[in-house]
Amino acid sequence: MARILIVDDDKHIVAILNELLSIDGHYVEMAYNANDAFQLASYESFDLILTDILMPSVDGIEFIKAIRQQSSVPIIAMSGGRRALTPLNTIVNKSTADLKLSNALEVGANSILTKPFVRAQLQEAVNTVLTA
Repeated sequence: MARILIVDDDKHIVAILNELLSIDGHYVEMAYNANDAFQLASYESFDLILTDILMPSVDGIEFIKAIRQQSSVPIIAMSGGRRALTPLNTIVNKSTADLKLSNALEVGANSILTKPFVRAQLQEAVNTVLTA
């Protein structure tokens, strides 16, 4: 199966994704911010990266741009409609999160998932990206 890197600042989301992907036979590495994920991706090889978009410090868009400068590894960007503070201290709502997911595709993500999603949607996205 695939070596997958999960990047999300929400430890609960990371734990759930780790469990679901591991059940499907994937080997999973986890990072709770983009900086740690970028370091992992610099010295380890992954078949797929799942990254959140709305994260503190370095957001998922910047992370995707950085990865694309060094690798063509498939990337699935994830985001939801939860309210969160961005680094600019502005409120992010569902429409802003959707816009950021669209931006993720423009900067190099191969696919997107809108949170919350169910296991079948995750499996479909992972299988589609890995077999492309």
